[in-house]
Amino acid sequence: MKKYTKLWLYGILLLIHTFTTAQTSLDRKSYYKTLSSEDIVALDAQIAACKKSNDYKGHEAALVMRKAGVVSGIGQKYTLFKDGSKAMEAAIKAQPNNPELRFLRLMIQEQAPSLLGYSSNIEEDSKMVIKNFKDLPTETQYAVAGYSKKSKVLPAKDVKPE
Repeated sequence: MKKYTKLWLYGILLLIHTFTTAQTSLDRKSYYKTLSSEDIVALDAQIAACKKSNDYKGHEAALVMRKAGVVSGIGQKYTLFKDGSKAMEAAIKAQPNNPELRFLRLMIQEQAPSLLGYSSNIEEDSKMVIKNFKDLPTETQYAVAGYSKKSKVLPAKDVKPE
């Protein structure tokens, strides 16, 4: 009987580990698709997924700022954007050499209305993304390459996935 109890307990622990591991990895393809959409429900779902791990605070911040661009009401837009920008800056402060976070901030800063005053790191982030492009996850490389087609500071010739 004890043998079966141990096996049962081991099985439960294995399932819990598998479930929590699956919940902490980011599906980057889905993430970047959502980030480029205007679907508030999808944005909220992706924000919730990012909240499950401290590793994705910058990703969550970018989604919050993106959501600010699609909600209605100037007050809500401003609050979401400011909250997101503070969270993004905190994430980059914690991981200053993370080129994916720099790419996310670059996209937001390049697209944000100038009256928000959130554009002071565009050149620095662009240089870091180009320099570290080959170190980015494959899905992120494709997102960078796609974004470079409309970017003014991220030349497509410098960011081609392998």
